[in-house]
Amino acid sequence: PEPWLQAELRTCGTYTTDVAVEVASKAFRFGGGRALQTSNILQRCLRDINAAAQHLMVNDSTYENHGQFILGMPDADPMG
Repeated sequence: PEPWLQAELRTCGTYTTDVAVEVASKAFRFGGGRALQTSNILQRCLRDINAAAQHLMVNDSTYENHGQFILGMPDADPMG
């Protein structure tokens, strides 16, 4: 795909991951003390989505990178 499209797709993935982290965090918070148990699905969801959010493809630099494409900066790199 075109470089601008790659940057846009990464930004969508980053935003989606950010929302998923928020949802899992709220669910865990409202899950009460039982959510702390390692056998609880909320604990596993919170751990897993936070691990996924650490991935290079969905880090916060994708927002800056997408902005560079929107602004038409000549040295913008979709994987930067």
